[in-house]
This record gives sequence, structure tokens and C-alpha cells, in this order.
Amino acid sequence: MKKLIIFLCIVMVCSYAFSEEGVVRDGSSIEKAMIVEYNGDYQASIGSEYAYIGTLYGREYVDYNVLMQSNILQDSRSYDVIEIELIPSGEKRGVYFDVTELMKQWKF
Repeated sequence: MKKLIIFLCIVMVCSYAFSEEGVVRDGSSIEKAMIVEYNGDYQASIGSEYAYIGTLYGREYVDYNVLMQSNILQDSRSYDVIEIELIPSGEKRGVYFDVTELMKQWKF
């Protein structure tokens, strides 16, 4: 399962590093949110968000802590925002993911 999540994260990063508008999609803001697609497994899709954060910042509880995850609706799009705190600096950052297509597939 861990290898699948890492693979999905790599695919997500490679596929969506640039949008059709030429915007770099690095997750640093809503405008640059990484796009998360539904791959048939909702949990694995969400897991790819955390795997991506790991590729940027290292190991959770060692290099960073997750403070919270929230969802924002803006301009008819849905975004996950994962707030982290970097260790040891204490710097806080938000990592943004566009989950619009994922949410369309999720059955409540």
C-alpha cells in the first residue's frame, strides 16, 4: 500500500507540475494547488496528498508536524489545505490540493 501511495504521488507530481495555463503547481497556494485525481480508491487519493508533503518536507513527526486539514470552496472548486509546522524552526505552511474531481466521485 505504501509503495502504491508513493507511486501515485510521483504520478501526480509529474502529471500536474504545470497546468495548461503554464502555472507551476507546487501546492504553495490555491492558485498553485496540486490536482488530486480520483483513482478508484478514495483513501489512496488522499494518501497521495500526505506522500507529496513527505517528498517536500521529509518525515512526519521528525521534519514536520501536521497541524490540521481543512477543505475550502472557492470559485466552484474544492481544495484541501493541510497546515504543517516545520521542525525545528516552527515555521507554519499550508499545502494546497485541488480535490474538485475527487469530491465529484466520492459517494457520501
